[in-house]
Amino acid sequence: MKHASLGALVATPLLLTGPLAPQAGDDDLRAELTAQTQRIDDLERDLVEARDLLDLVMGHMQDQADAAKDLEASLRSSEDLGFTAGINPKSREVLLSGWRGYLSTQQAGVPKKQAKGKE
Repeated sequence: MKHASLGALVATPLLLTGPLAPQAGDDDLRAELTAQTQRIDDLERDLVEARDLLDLVMGHMQDQADAAKDLEASLRSSEDLGFTAGINPKSREVLLSGWRGYLSTQQAGVPKKQAKGKE
């Protein structure tokens, strides 16, 4: 009788919780969890890259605004030197210099889009 009671005592938790071996669906769930974890890691990496690119774009936009302000000052200086009053070589030189500076800044530092798959 003692042995029967001991067997029942050992078997009861197994009946209540099920077998200790993994269920058939456990492998599928583990595979899905692994795939979702990888997807989250990829999305986090993409987010960091997007933020870095945004910082580059914002910096470039500020450079363009600064260059526009400099061109505006050059145009004002050119006008003060007599550009609008008639032919004045010095004023045209100032104007051309301002435009060249603006155009140089417009072409420099533009963020490049990375090709997909390059990491």
